[in-house]
Amino acid sequence: MRSKVIMVLFAAVFSFPQSGPSTIGDVVFPGVLFTDGSSPGVIDVTKPPFNADPSGTRDSTEALINAYETVYAAVSKYHPGQGVPNGKERAQTFWKANYIIYLPVGVYLVRDTIVYRSPLEAAGGWAERFQRLIRFCGQNMEKTIIRLADEAPGFNDTQKPKAVIRFGKTPDGEVNNTVASSYFENITIDTGSGNPGAAGLMFAAANCGAVRDIIIRSTDGRGFCGLYLALSDTQCIYKNILIEGFDHGIVSLGDRAISQSFENITLRGQRIAGIRSGRASQSIRKLLSQNRVPALLLDNDMALSVVVDSSLIGGSPEQAAVVHTEGRALIRNVAVSGYGSGLMRDGKVICVGNIDEYISDDTISPFSSGAAVRSYPLPVKDVPVSSWEKDLSRWIGVHETGAVGDMIADDAIAIQKAVNSGKPVVYFKPGRYLIARTVEIPPSVKTVNFMYSSICASGELVSNDQPLFLSIGESKDPLIVEDCYTWGSAARNHCPYFGQGSKRTMVIRDMFFQQGLAYRNYARDNELFFENVSITKSEYAVPFVFSAGQSVWARWLNSEHTAAGEIRNDGSRLWLFGFKTESAKDHPLIHLVNDSSTEILGGVFNFGTGGPFVDKETPAVLIEDSRTSLSFTVCGPPSYNPKYSPDIFFTRLVSEKRGGQEKHLSRDDVPVRGKTIRSVVPLYLSEKK
Repeated sequence: MRSKVIMVLFAAVFSFPQSGPSTIGDVVFPGVLFTDGSSPGVIDVTKPPFNADPSGTRDSTEALINAYETVYAAVSKYHPGQGVPNGKERAQTFWKANYIIYLPVGVYLVRDTIVYRSPLEAAGGWAERFQRLIRFCGQNMEKTIIRLADEAPGFNDTQKPKAVIRFGKTPDGEVNNTVASSYFENITIDTGSGNPGAAGLMFAAANCGAVRDIIIRSTDGRGFCGLYLALSDTQCIYKNILIEGFDHGIVSLGDRAISQSFENITLRGQRIAGIRSGRASQSIRKLLSQNRVPALLLDNDMALSVVVDSSLIGGSPEQAAVVHTEGRALIRNVAVSGYGSGLMRDGKVICVGNIDEYISDDTISPFSSGAAVRSYPLPVKDVPVSSWEKDLSRWIGVHETGAVGDMIADDAIAIQKAVNSGKPVVYFKPGRYLIARTVEIPPSVKTVNFMYSSICASGELVSNDQPLFLSIGESKDPLIVEDCYTWGSAARNHCPYFGQGSKRTMVIRDMFFQQGLAYRNYARDNELFFENVSITKSEYAVPFVFSAGQSVWARWLNSEHTAAGEIRNDGSRLWLFGFKTESAKDHPLIHLVNDSSTEILGGVFNFGTGGPFVDKETPAVLIEDSRTSLSFTVCGPPSYNPKYSPDIFFTRLVSEKRGGQEKHLSRDDVPVRGKTIRSVVPLYLSEKK
């Protein structure tokens, strides 16, 4: 049955950790990774041939554009893309386009937008086929500053926003559907004074990417916005961000087919609103807004806004902290102070102070007894973060123990020697590494950084169920594995990339894979963290499986075009903060079974990309005697497009089996998003029997 809408229940105490950027300290790299741009690696923009000036006196615009262009040209030359010939050959060379654009501590003065110099190249119906693998990294978040000159030409028109850093040339609001693996991290952007049309960062990433540990500020408080998400493909994680000044802190025009995850965001001194929603599913946690204007403007009929564990303070008697006029929302555990009202919907005050729980539409709970039902918040843990290891003598590269990375030699033994060296940081030079037997990672290793290299199974590993990498032994320190980019069917993996073989906590982040399985668990009652992990074309089994009583916290997962479903929770506790799936065969995309507990806070099932198709009896989510709290959106194809009949996509959104009974939630039972077959579920609940 459907419950009545729970508008507001006041909580006695609200207490949240301080929001805002939490820097990992100085980021440094071994000298062997640096390059002048002629080969993949780390580009130091202050070194030849780029020669950016970190003193802030000489204009560095051309130097930064040249670094960007170097990466873009390599992607254009070596990476497969929409409509690009010689795709099989390029699937062997894509790793040659893996770069990091590194900015040492300093102030970099610019007078124009930093973007690649080549003309926009479109193909296959997408606006930009080579805008990917763009990775900016500063040495220190607070001390690495890109500063726009005061009264810079072209930054004065508030009706035509112009970004200081722009990820691509796609016109605002259009599609750039390329797998991105793009990043912007550990940098401050200062838009200077006298630039009312400036946007600090215009970011884009499809399926995989992140904006982390950054500050965006306006010296005089003026400017269009700090973070401008104007392109349709901005699905990724946005984390540890401070924005000071501007008309808006964050403006999202995101497409209806994407999901965005925001965590640990601080907004101060905005002139119109803190965040303005777009058409996407937005998941927001630990937002600290210190403003007199509304913290949130929810005004798009396509949007789902999920906001939890946040603080909206400052305010004014004339303003509401949250203004909701369009779209759907789930808002929970939000402290409000200083505003005339906590939440206003369609001009009516819904609550005056704190927002305990607000659900815009009826809660769907088919097996409920009839009482009003609330969401089921699972306990949340933040992702463990350790300071960047600055002592490079504690690093070891797998090349030092004989790994080649040429996709010919079996590098498993050499990599095993590196992880057995006792060094806490193990890293990979750019390359493609074949692994024919499982590499066991001992407790002495704290971090494995692939530096965006590719890892591929070989020999017996290709077709068995043992992982490429397995954590073993116990340690109080988590194991962090990060920064991998494996492209193309040449990966050949049937096996898991990573396995957890002990109770040691594991963190898997910033990964993109084609083929294979993301993860398997081989122990009991351990803890696992995912952040920004994407896998496509897993043809053999479900890529994400959680089991044996473990606790899993996942922030932004993307899984698509798989043969057996996307996510399976088999008797564990899963907290999922933003996701996207795409297409499917005749299997549920998410399967919750065996007395599991699952909370999903925002995400999108995207069915708008053609087959393979499912029958009408297959649900997107199958729940079997498990406890769940789900908030999600659905993006199907436009109903007016004859190529995509509504009948070939999921018509059954959720099926729930409990005590021998089975009930279904169909697409026709939930609110629509616009005039199409797209739909939204602000809250679906199921209790354990």
